[in-house]
Amino acid sequence: MFSNVLCLNHFFKFLIDLKAPTITDLPGSVAVNEPKKLNMVRCRASGYPVPKITWIRNGTKLPVCVKTGAVDSCAGENYQVFEHEDEDRAFRDSYLTIVSTKYPRDHGKYTCLAKNTQTAQKDVEVSIQGM
Repeated sequence: MFSNVLCLNHFFKFLIDLKAPTITDLPGSVAVNEPKKLNMVRCRASGYPVPKITWIRNGTKLPVCVKTGAVDSCAGENYQVFEHEDEDRAFRDSYLTIVSTKYPRDHGKYTCLAKNTQTAQKDVEVSIQGM
């Protein structure tokens, strides 16, 4: 019986330690002078466990670039997502790059979605100047 109480105490402590994601360091809007590359819009999410970050554009998840040795491999031709995780400080950074902003498709809303046991999301509006 005593061990059951210890298990319950451990379970409740685990629940108390959970922290919903919080998204910071994401601007509400970004203006780009075409035809330049949009260099890294950063979305930082903290929480416990460390949230996973997904970028979404028009309902489609943007692929994450994978680092293999000294080379970055990106499946997306137009959009690139890079990640950095620091579990000791309980945050993850995700960087969105639009390779070329000369097309109307690049204009619009991009969503940073952070998820652990709960979900948070924040949008950034990208406007291409001169369109």
